[in-house]
Amino acid sequence: MELTPNLIKGSIEELLTDTDLPDELKTFGSNILRLKKGKNHYSVFFVNTLLFRVVEKKTIIRFEFRYTYKEFFDDTISRDKQGWVIVEKADPTEMKEYKSELLKIIDFEFNRVQGEAFGCCSHYMECSDKKQCVKTDFLLSLACLYRINLLQNKIFYGINRNV
Repeated sequence: MELTPNLIKGSIEELLTDTDLPDELKTFGSNILRLKKGKNHYSVFFVNTLLFRVVEKKTIIRFEFRYTYKEFFDDTISRDKQGWVIVEKADPTEMKEYKSELLKIIDFEFNRVQGEAFGCCSHYMECSDKKQCVKTDFLLSLACLYRINLLQNKIFYGINRNV
């Protein structure tokens, strides 16, 4: 099986579909979840942090997770000389066996970059009128508690007030 960007993206997005993560974190694109082609591997990034690499070997697909994430895997997972946590599969879709580990890693990184939660910002009236968060800094908007109310169609201010 030839490793392609669409195959990798599709396999990972499928794992993230039925999760509690914000929708913006479940798909590739933007600057949140990215795939980058290296010389002989693909790298999966969350914001600017490398989550893991995908390397195609002769008969297997090798997922190399950063050593930082070793605590999310049980001790039976191997490590190479450079410290990468190694998961080897015949096909990228077989990564579903490690869905809980991948979710823990993404949740760890999400909480690391998201920052401290806050009630709302100075744009609350504009957000209310547009029925969505208007912040262009997506990670900052994820820390906004009013954004959660807007997603649940609970609007406290402006022309669309319904609570």
